[in-house]
Amino acid sequence: MTRVKVCGVKTLEDALLCAEAGADMLGLNFYPPSPRSLEPDAARAITDGLRAELGEQCPVLIGVFVNETTETLAEIIDIAGLDAAQLSGYETPETLASLKGRGIKAIRPQNLDEALKLAEMFLRFAPEDDRLPALLLDAYHEALYGGTGEEASIEVALALKDLTPRLMLAGGLKPDNVTNRVRAIHPWGVDVASGVESVPGVKDRDRVIAFIQAAQNGSRPAYIIDAMQPDDWPQVAAIYAAGIATQNATFETDVPAYDTWDRAHRADCRLVARDGDQVLGWAALSRVSDRCVYGGVAENSIYIAPTARGRGIGKALLKALVDASETAGIWTLQTGIFPENVTSIGLHKACGFREVGIRERIGQMDGVWRDVVMMERRSAIVGT
Repeated sequence: MTRVKVCGVKTLEDALLCAEAGADMLGLNFYPPSPRSLEPDAARAITDGLRAELGEQCPVLIGVFVNETTETLAEIIDIAGLDAAQLSGYETPETLASLKGRGIKAIRPQNLDEALKLAEMFLRFAPEDDRLPALLLDAYHEALYGGTGEEASIEVALALKDLTPRLMLAGGLKPDNVTNRVRAIHPWGVDVASGVESVPGVKDRDRVIAFIQAAQNGSRPAYIIDAMQPDDWPQVAAIYAAGIATQNATFETDVPAYDTWDRAHRADCRLVARDGDQVLGWAALSRVSDRCVYGGVAENSIYIAPTARGRGIGKALLKALVDASETAGIWTLQTGIFPENVTSIGLHKACGFREVGIRERIGQMDGVWRDVVMMERRSAIVGT
């Protein structure tokens, strides 16, 4: 389920409102120019009141800072009784490191290259505590430190999510857009401030509840696993082409015609993940041999659309394909995966496959010999 951080809480009443609505984290602002800024003593009254009222059910309490010294950070964290600090300015990795696992870096990159450089700099010092995000992505603005109402780039968010499983998304989120943003990006968590306020610094109960429900709705699968139909081929082929383009999915260089692909794959074991009319991914089995002795052995393929990655679709598809294969009497599934494709290797291991070995320099791609990790899954139901 997507975690929710409600930021810019100024009163105990609003903090309790957010906690009771299901917020996992609350942000208390210590940047004086902000209309949501608090003095440390006022923040302490809120954190003490929350813990007294909620006990172990108290949300994680995070201070939001901009360009403070390490000494000031340590002092305010102690006075205000905070669990962690979010650094939203131009702080250095050394400042984040000084927080010893209690610091979260918020970044506002101008483009993908800058985002990747910032992530490399700061993720080394990210919290190990799984209640906290490892990195927060906000929309870029040349002068403002968040709160711009602009949305962060989906391209950047998806790239950062590949680097960390605990990415928190901020920027222009509100009840009527957070579901779609969560479904498109599938972040670990989302951060909201102005999107749930009646006026700056005052939380609106209905908006808070609506936002948290909408964020959680975005976490729920908005797709079904279904049998592949011939009419799905244009979308299946496009997803296949995107996989080929990575040069880490297959030795194939071109998508075949449908008739060619159809003849090579079993009709009873080809599936798609479908969201309405949109195909998000596909999986299928092909024969490994025409010899009778290998009648229960098949090779599996699985491809996920680039925009649908990180939503658990691969695991859902592969598990469904395993079930379909056993229904069809298949006792062994096998596949070859480039060692560089660590995501696919991890996915197959999570679905019961094991590494058999490495076929070294098995084929060339653009003049370069490539290894392939051989993986297989032996059914515990069929052929026992």
